[in-house]
Amino acid sequence: MMLLNSSAKRLYLSLGNVVNYSSSKKYYDIVITGGGMVGCAMACKLAKEPALRGMSILLLEGGTNRNQYDFNAKKNTLDNSYSNRVSAVNKSTIQLLQSVGAWQIISDLGLCNAVKEMRIWNSGGGRSGGVNNMLTFNNDDDLAYIVENDIILGALYKQINEEQSITVNYNSRVNQCSLPDSHKDLATVKVANEETSFETSLLIGSDGYGSKVRSAINGQQYISWEYGQRAVVATLRIQSDEDDIYKGHVAWQKFAQLGPLAVLPLDNKTCSLVWTTSYEEANRLAELNDNEFIDALNDGLSEEKESNNSSLLLADDAAGIVSKVLNKYCQYNNDNQNRKIKSTPPVVIDVIKDSRASFPLGFGHACQYVGQRVALVGDAAHRIHPLAGQGVNLGFNDVIELSNQLNHSVLAGADIGDLNALLNYETAAQRHNVPIMLGVDAIQKIYGSSNNIVPPAITTLIRNVGLSFCQSASIIKKLLSDKASGLPV
Repeated sequence: MMLLNSSAKRLYLSLGNVVNYSSSKKYYDIVITGGGMVGCAMACKLAKEPALRGMSILLLEGGTNRNQYDFNAKKNTLDNSYSNRVSAVNKSTIQLLQSVGAWQIISDLGLCNAVKEMRIWNSGGGRSGGVNNMLTFNNDDDLAYIVENDIILGALYKQINEEQSITVNYNSRVNQCSLPDSHKDLATVKVANEETSFETSLLIGSDGYGSKVRSAINGQQYISWEYGQRAVVATLRIQSDEDDIYKGHVAWQKFAQLGPLAVLPLDNKTCSLVWTTSYEEANRLAELNDNEFIDALNDGLSEEKESNNSSLLLADDAAGIVSKVLNKYCQYNNDNQNRKIKSTPPVVIDVIKDSRASFPLGFGHACQYVGQRVALVGDAAHRIHPLAGQGVNLGFNDVIELSNQLNHSVLAGADIGDLNALLNYETAAQRHNVPIMLGVDAIQKIYGSSNNIVPPAITTLIRNVGLSFCQSASIIKKLLSDKASGLPV
């Protein structure tokens, strides 16, 4: 289990110019707090970095022991059952999961579903049925893959179990962190309800947006606010459209008055719902029975009620005129020009029993991702609205950036907890994360919430024109698509 013995520990610490350590505490080169998707990916990636091979890694998971996931049983189930928590993983994330051997497990068993097109529209489609403001993304390559969070975790834990350098401690929620003031000292972690403490040359906080590790960083400032919204999630059965060329591979998102409503494809007849709405509406939806919930959801996806509002009809007509002008004078996507875009969203016919749930939404960003012998990744460093599906992808990008910086630093002869390497990670990660976070927050404020000051017709017109502009300007669409992929633009 790669726990350093006393003499090896002293030699390693002396090479790193660390002079203060305790022989009574267990030592690991790297301690990762939080065994979620990002924490597990971090452990796997570090274990496979050439310069870090053989270093001892401790993963502290607050939950109970995860039994080996039976992927074959999942694959052979006649009636596919899905979890209500899924992720839309982008190309960069897929490359990361491939590099640690997890994606091969997921892909070979067919436990992922490609998104070949995304169709986005705003409420108030009126007479056009949403065509005037339908924004579509499609590509020769798949835009993203929808994968259940449990599947990703299962594949990562399978890889972790095969790595001798990784030790996993379950039921080990971090209670206290002590960070050094100097590189000559080590970081110390204490687990709740246990007397055991661990010393480490590098502590990586992946313990969620309520991170204990983040709060231990000296001088840390955490910028955060709540959106006053909840995300209602569920697994749905839909009426399959045999005429759609992308049947089973289309993601739909409607910017409704109270927040975005997304339907993500799991297979030809099953979708995952992420419905952002107000606290009051989320509570109302929770009290509905399944049949009432299905009716409310189909009403939310439909334009029929909105089409009777004269001011919204006028806004839709104006958006149609703007769309025609933009299509004439902007560079237009030929693929969409030559085919009729299907603007009718799927009809929900059933909701999987006990799949309905909800959780609060907010924004958060740590001004410091690093400190002496400490780094933050994932939700410990940042929290984002789910409307663009970028939350977990930002976390996986942190894993890529941090592992690259540590690998290069150790190859150059530096200590694993070298502050310069950590600062380089912070710079690279924030340059990637902050623009996406601010962009998503801006979209949420414009499209993702109700506005009691501006009249609905004006809001609808502004939203529709924005979508029409993006749809007509292929350069803008490509930039947005490339940025969402996570790959260098």
